[in-house]
Amino acid sequence: MRTTCDLALPILKELKAFSKSHSFSFGKAVTQLLMEALTMHQANKKKASSTFQWRSQPIRQAKGDLLDKEALYKILDQDELFH
Repeated sequence: MRTTCDLALPILKELKAFSKSHSFSFGKAVTQLLMEALTMHQANKKKASSTFQWRSQPIRQAKGDLLDKEALYKILDQDELFH
């Protein structure tokens, strides 16, 4: 499939050198390198998403009646709660 793409001159030169050294057409060289890069990107993306671990801690005892609005405000106003 034909497409147009703007490339920086140093990249264009490297692509031409790569295609020549591997006896590839320019299009095949671009396809090969992009496929390798995309495969690596997908692998890194899967690796990053699979490193998530759920961490939990036991729930501590409430410091008061959480259903009582005034008691809850009193608890939240305590400085020691957040230090």
